[in-house]
Amino acid sequence: MNKLFVLLSFVSVLAFNRAAHATHKNWVLKDAGNHCAFASPNPEYEYYTDTLTNLGPDGRMVECPVSLAGRWGASAPLAFAPPRWANSMWGNVYVENYTPMNVICEAAATMSSGLLYWGNPVSSAGQTGVITLPVNNNNTWGGSLQTHQTETVKSLVYECSLPQSANVKGYKVKICQINTTCADLNSNDQGIDARESESYVQESGLNCSGNLNEFNSNYVPNFSRGLNGITNTSPIWSPLWCALTPPADDSYEHQRILKHTRVYYTGGARNSTCVDDGTCPSCVLSWNRRSATDPTGYTTSHFNFATDSSGRSYLEQPAGETVNLGIETDVVVHCQTAPGTTINGITSSMSTTRNSGGI
Repeated sequence: MNKLFVLLSFVSVLAFNRAAHATHKNWVLKDAGNHCAFASPNPEYEYYTDTLTNLGPDGRMVECPVSLAGRWGASAPLAFAPPRWANSMWGNVYVENYTPMNVICEAAATMSSGLLYWGNPVSSAGQTGVITLPVNNNNTWGGSLQTHQTETVKSLVYECSLPQSANVKGYKVKICQINTTCADLNSNDQGIDARESESYVQESGLNCSGNLNEFNSNYVPNFSRGLNGITNTSPIWSPLWCALTPPADDSYEHQRILKHTRVYYTGGARNSTCVDDGTCPSCVLSWNRRSATDPTGYTTSHFNFATDSSGRSYLEQPAGETVNLGIETDVVVHCQTAPGTTINGITSSMSTTRNSGGI
């Protein structure tokens, strides 16, 4: 009897620990700085890689939209149906700045009423290097957004003033799923969960970015966007940067795994030696990690040409390669493209934290 009681108690503890970790507290939604855009475009002064950098002589305003579509749920009776509000536990912008000028960021949300509400601005306050700016700090947006955060949100944007040479590396929000306060077990935003499942993500080539100016160069590459994606219309090989939006994590970040990333393209050769021959795009994965002590960008080996059983061809991560992104702030596919090459789209398999239901 005692042995049975001990066994049942042990099972109950295991069940409690599993249920207590990442069970419908908040959605962790991430975007790369590549998704941001300057409020007043001036291609001469903006530079896209996995980040967005201000090359202008003065500070400029940049707008960074949050991908709210990652939230999931169900609308059937008694099913998990999260509210569509702006109520959040944390909201961070990851920036890099080595100038004496401050980076200043704040959140803005448009509600179903059509009205726009602002949070309080947050400053880098003299810090330099890789900096985390908490536009929402422990369930606090501040400003009029704090008062109206439980309304249905139509868009959520982070707006930042970037000094010369500063960049936005990435940004995230932990948006509450059910309760108006939704702290995980580590209320300091440092909680980490285990990988348990994976999901495929897909990006259109239209979301990729190119540059109208290159460092130490005297040429101006041009790109056009159309129904098929983004095309290199310059007379020379030029880079394209395609940010991947990861699936939502449930309440915690984790050491994300990425594999089977594919680049679909038109233009250029389509054979097993085209990458080595320089006759088709040359692509790699590039990402940055959240830790201020580990801010260096990472890349993988070059993608290979591949063909599936249906005869469809593409460029893909090397066979069997599994990449551990760590706790990433952003991840992009970086392709060098020949004149006339079009990137149609990207697909990838990404891990997620455990999801206890509702998906």
